[in-house]
Amino acid sequence: NLTFVPNLNPGDSTSGFTSGLFTTVFNIVLRPLRAQSTADTAHTNTVMDINGLWSDQLGGLISVQTAGHSFVAVEVPHGRRWGTVTGWLDGDTVRAVDFRTSLSPTSLSSSATSWSHSLATGVIQPGDPFSTPVPGGPSMSIRWSGEGYSGLWARVPSVGSAGYRYLKLLITRETGGRPDGQMVINELVWYEGWLHQSERPDPRQKMRSPRSPAPLRTSCSSFQDQQHHCYRALDGAIDTAWVTQGGGSVDGMLVTPQWVVLDMGPGRGMLPTALRLFCDQQNLLTASGPQGCPKTFSVLGSHDNVRYEVLHRVDMDKYGLDYQVPGGKLFYFPALEGAGGRVDGQRCGSCDVGPLFTCAVQAWDALCASRYCTMEGLCGSIPACVAGKYLQRRFLGDQKPQHLCEQCPAGRYGNVTGLEDQGCSGKCAQGYYCPPGSVSEYALQCGGSAWYCPEGSALPIAAPAGR
Repeated sequence: NLTFVPNLNPGDSTSGFTSGLFTTVFNIVLRPLRAQSTADTAHTNTVMDINGLWSDQLGGLISVQTAGHSFVAVEVPHGRRWGTVTGWLDGDTVRAVDFRTSLSPTSLSSSATSWSHSLATGVIQPGDPFSTPVPGGPSMSIRWSGEGYSGLWARVPSVGSAGYRYLKLLITRETGGRPDGQMVINELVWYEGWLHQSERPDPRQKMRSPRSPAPLRTSCSSFQDQQHHCYRALDGAIDTAWVTQGGGSVDGMLVTPQWVVLDMGPGRGMLPTALRLFCDQQNLLTASGPQGCPKTFSVLGSHDNVRYEVLHRVDMDKYGLDYQVPGGKLFYFPALEGAGGRVDGQRCGSCDVGPLFTCAVQAWDALCASRYCTMEGLCGSIPACVAGKYLQRRFLGDQKPQHLCEQCPAGRYGNVTGLEDQGCSGKCAQGYYCPPGSVSEYALQCGGSAWYCPEGSALPIAAPAGR
């Protein structure tokens, strides 16, 4: 409908012409090029459930996790091309995903990293339109397009989407202190998740026997007796323990490696991102500290209990009473979060997680390549602790790893910055004692002849009469 509105100001009129404006009204209806789902017809921003395991066209596995409209994809069990990416989930579309491009052998030898120059978009489709439907086959796919990345992801059905059914802890070296390489492990606590880490199995479903509660099961290489069976390391109590048989140990290397397997049950599984380990809690507060603890071990995952894949390795080469921590020793599995992530200076991934969108400052951030979010809310390097302190990583109430600078324990000293274990720089020298936070092995002199201080003294010891 086109309407002419003449100008009412006669000064603007000329002979034979009338000045004015044409007005019109447009009624524009935007329609998508692809068919809408029933959910999108009612709510254009309905969030679809795409959590789980996916497979790309090369057969690589990808774990997808969402929180509201936040989208995170991680190549598992290890980063291959782009590692970790984030985006925005809007209805049946994943938007603003920045994939890191493949690295050539030449670029791997240099510090240069190639990034895509545009954002990719993924369209979620009910099934793979380019394949013949197969019963039990993929029920959903994501087709990606953009200059930086293109391809098709298919959802992995059934048990695969739940992660690994079987988790194995394989121990090859121990810290010593017990006869024949015997070990005492009070509790193993597994964690899963990138946006939010949660304990698995559920804390209310801890094991009461090797085969209960169903469908959980556990088995192991050895145990001392039924009171010290390996299920005791999964019963949620730190006053019970799995005690292995002494199979022999040479300089800490176990003659017979010890292992424990947790079976999540048919159709269940997990992708572990952290492990908290309590060891020999009976000696936690003694001068010698916990004895017979894992020093070198691997975390493995399997779908069939036959073929296992190594997910993470730990080698505590510079062991220094690392297990003498009241909250248990925590191990994180950064390999499962991929080799990529947001580079230093970019906004932390935790800042983009709804509904609060609050940055987890000075804390662990799985979406940063450095795995750390600075006070400014930007990805950056973990700050080095000052002399006399060491970096402690632990879970706090919100179940997220925190980075804290703790004082070196009494009897030890830290004379350099950047220490990362409780052993600090070493023990206090003989004839001296070191209170917590000491920066020298000669912190304080022992005193007169009425006192003596052996190596590693936290306080002077009174000398007996006549000595």
